[in-house]
Amino acid sequence: MLTGQQVQNFHEDGFLKVTGLYTEAEMEDMEDAFESCVNGRLRDFTHGEWKKDNPKSKSVEGCHDLQTYDFRWTKLLLFHQPLTDGFVSLMGENVQLHHTKLFRKGTEQGIGFPMHQDAAWMRHEKDSLLAATIHISDATEEMGCLKMYRGSHKTGHLPVFSEKGRYLDPEKYPISQATAISAKRGDVVYFHYLTIHGSDINTTNKVRKSVLVQVRDPSDNNIDGQHNGSHGQGMMLAGIA
Repeated sequence: MLTGQQVQNFHEDGFLKVTGLYTEAEMEDMEDAFESCVNGRLRDFTHGEWKKDNPKSKSVEGCHDLQTYDFRWTKLLLFHQPLTDGFVSLMGENVQLHHTKLFRKGTEQGIGFPMHQDAAWMRHEKDSLLAATIHISDATEEMGCLKMYRGSHKTGHLPVFSEKGRYLDPEKYPISQATAISAKRGDVVYFHYLTIHGSDINTTNKVRKSVLVQVRDPSDNNIDGQHNGSHGQGMMLAGIA
């Protein structure tokens, strides 16, 4: 479980980086599972019109529902007790799966993603949703690591600047003003779905690899129906429904 100070920091900042939840053997397993997923399954996640401002940039690619492709994701994401214990510390004893996702940010101009709130894709009545990003590779600023606006989850739901990309006004929320969350392989970043976050371009020759688990309180209801029907959605990772 997380310490009281870590929980306090999360509720103040809207995010928390945690180390030591995965062993190196588990990370080797995770990277192998990552590579088993990517062939023929990745799609372009950069569907917003901001890409036109960086015509030479490469897409961020990804896929959903990782546990349908490789059994190891079930034990490494859904039944991984240290990861689940972190969710319990932050949101309470009842933790329900919403969806899983994989990200692959390419090398030397792997595009960033403007500042946004995940709530723009999956708004819920009680705003209980949390996510955990597990870093399979290092993620430095040069590699386009996560960047977050500290305490921004307290601002509530913000109007999107682009209906297509569902990101926030880049002039009001520039990537350059956000806090960089650099991470090492195996680090986990928990964050609230209202926390404003995004990432910059990967300018290195190293691929940035990460996966994400999004969860909610089972008593919370989806308002707009988006992201409904993900594989295993509704599975209880901890507690009861």
